[in-house]
Amino acid sequence: MLKRLPQGAGRQQSIIAVSGSMILAIALFLAGCGRSGTSRADASKNELAPPSAQGGATTAPSQAQKIAAPNVPEDAPVLSEVYPTLSGGALRLARLADLPGSMLLWAEGVSIAEEDLQRELAAVPAELRADMRKNAFFLLEQKATMELVTALAQRRFGNAAIPQDRLLQRYFEEVTRGVAVTDAEIETFYNENRGLVGPMPLKEIKPRIREHLRQQKQQEAVEAHLAELGKEIPIVLSAQWVQEQATLAMDNPVDKARSSGKPTFVNFGAKGCVPCDMMEPIREEIKREYEGRLNVVFVHVNKDRLLASRYRVRGIPHLVFFDKNGKEVHSHTGYLPKERIEEWLNKSGVSD
Repeated sequence: MLKRLPQGAGRQQSIIAVSGSMILAIALFLAGCGRSGTSRADASKNELAPPSAQGGATTAPSQAQKIAAPNVPEDAPVLSEVYPTLSGGALRLARLADLPGSMLLWAEGVSIAEEDLQRELAAVPAELRADMRKNAFFLLEQKATMELVTALAQRRFGNAAIPQDRLLQRYFEEVTRGVAVTDAEIETFYNENRGLVGPMPLKEIKPRIREHLRQQKQQEAVEAHLAELGKEIPIVLSAQWVQEQATLAMDNPVDKARSSGKPTFVNFGAKGCVPCDMMEPIREEIKREYEGRLNVVFVHVNKDRLLASRYRVRGIPHLVFFDKNGKEVHSHTGYLPKERIEEWLNKSGVSD
């Protein structure tokens, strides 16, 4: 969200964790799409970034072109069809099949084996390692995303001499080209977040809102692009390994609620965050009024960093609405009045 907002908004907390991985934070920084006033060092210290992202190191893609392509049946299932809530990122369209040996992922130019993932896990602080093991799929997706994007960038620009950071910068500049913010969008944001901007006139804060929305749209454009990577480069995942990991990854309050057969309203936030505190009585009122028809889940982002990161939480309060099938209907970052929340609950299939 916007930084240094007046009239008590300074306690609002912000995060940069994106798509459960470091790749977007790195890619957006390289492309000039990161948060204004946030350095690479600041981003690496962000307490909601996944532990393995805090070093900011990247590696070149594995040389999978030296490994024969696996035999994948034409009717091999797609990850998003079998496990619709597991990934909204780069592995969403991956095919599930048997892979040889310890291989977990194969794509043209990229290969990741169990031992590669174990090295990533070994680098995680000991106190967080157990949680990360439960989320090993997302660690794999983090690593795979960087390697897949680098492989595609090399293919697109065809110049092996280009340094990796510049290569990724050019790639994501193309992805975010054309992103623009309208005056109407700025005015809507201003009106919906008066609790944050206080009495400051629109004309004074307009440039800051425009920059905030521009960064948000750029990040959304990158996320949408990554979710379609499987259309550009065929990806194969170990079906057995994914089955094991899916069970572990779904062991959290949000995914349990999404699989309950009822619509779900999730509020990511934290105590001491002004707009989060404003949301609390509204959330509790909705919980009482819609009891039995709606799951209402609160996630404290400072206590469950990995879950917040997995759900692409960039600022708080962050509200997400799911229908009875667990499909995301809408998400919103910032305070939202009760009547607007109820509009999205109706669109999510919550009946009176």
